[in-house]
Amino acid sequence: MAIALVALKLNLNAQCTISYTGPTAPICSEEPITLTAESNSNYTYLWTDQNGDTIEFGNRYYVNLTPYETTTYTLRIFDADSSLVCENSYPIEVRKRFEIDFIQHQLTCSNRNADNGQTAAVEASAYYTDGTEGNFEYKWNLSPLHIVPGNEAMAIGLAAYQNYTITVTDLNTGCSQTASTKPRAYPNPIVKIIATPNGANEPSDTAYIQNPHVKFTFEEEINDSVNCKLSGNHTWKPINEVSSQQMEYTFTYTNTGDYDMQLKVESDCGCDTTYTKTIHVMPVKLKIPNVFTPNGDGINDYFIISLDGDGSGSDMSNYENEYEAYQALRVYYEKTELTVFNRWGSIVYKSDDYENDWDGGKLSDGTYYYVLKCHGYKDDRISNKNCYKGSVTIIGSGR
Repeated sequence: MAIALVALKLNLNAQCTISYTGPTAPICSEEPITLTAESNSNYTYLWTDQNGDTIEFGNRYYVNLTPYETTTYTLRIFDADSSLVCENSYPIEVRKRFEIDFIQHQLTCSNRNADNGQTAAVEASAYYTDGTEGNFEYKWNLSPLHIVPGNEAMAIGLAAYQNYTITVTDLNTGCSQTASTKPRAYPNPIVKIIATPNGANEPSDTAYIQNPHVKFTFEEEINDSVNCKLSGNHTWKPINEVSSQQMEYTFTYTNTGDYDMQLKVESDCGCDTTYTKTIHVMPVKLKIPNVFTPNGDGINDYFIISLDGDGSGSDMSNYENEYEAYQALRVYYEKTELTVFNRWGSIVYKSDDYENDWDGGKLSDGTYYYVLKCHGYKDDRISNKNCYKGSVTIIGSGR
């Protein structure tokens, strides 16, 4: 009985045979190695690290590793009855790691597709934290390669917000490490183009061929950097037209259709962005009613001259008065003159800038006659016998 106990004790103390495949120690950090035990299909192998955490558990008798720093791995082998057959530990000596830092000497612009968005300059620097001297070689993974002559650690011509990788090798030990950096950038200007057709109270993307003068301005929407402000270089450029450097720009369109206005804005950091605004230039065909009912019910209370096919006025929820939902005539024509006569030819109403706000005044119900003279960029109806003429009837005024 005593002999059996001794045999069991010896079995528990048995050392597993572990063989090593890899570079000569000390190895470089994260260099691949393999530890191998004797193969036996009846055995189960438990590989753990120095903290006791499992690396591999099963029938595989070998393990592939990439040690980060000096460490010890332990192997325990169990038989089919889950009894411990043997165990052993294998120390791995790993060379100390060095640090890689990056210094960005030059910022670039955030629009990395532009030429001025590919001007960042970054320099790598490797060192040991304990002060050990290293003899470092730097190789950037760049295509095309942009390296400062005489300084392989500095890369130039880099784009913003893009990862770049460098491999650094200590020639004293032959150990290499990789690191990546993402260059920072100045923000490109972000602005909003505002187009206001001549005569319009509100900005609009639509202008009319009889009054095709559109004023363009812009406002800055976002400024992410207190060090980057808009410069005075702003360039407006209609397609196929000569550019003009002005804060505010008025352009006259000569035909109907869709046209693009371009604005190039620059910051004092040297970053620029080009924006495009599409303007729709429409023909003018007025719709003049032959009756209105100024009874105060909020419907058809005014003599409203609108653009034929215009759906304005269908939603009155945002307006106090009905006529506010319609454009004034000055939006469609450069100049207008509306005159209303009674049946005896006397003038009862006149406006040189009609805003659709005539409710008949104190006139009684009846039929009246109007003459609307319009001066347009492409068609001068003031001197044309075919100016707008017709009659309009007032009904339900109670006057």
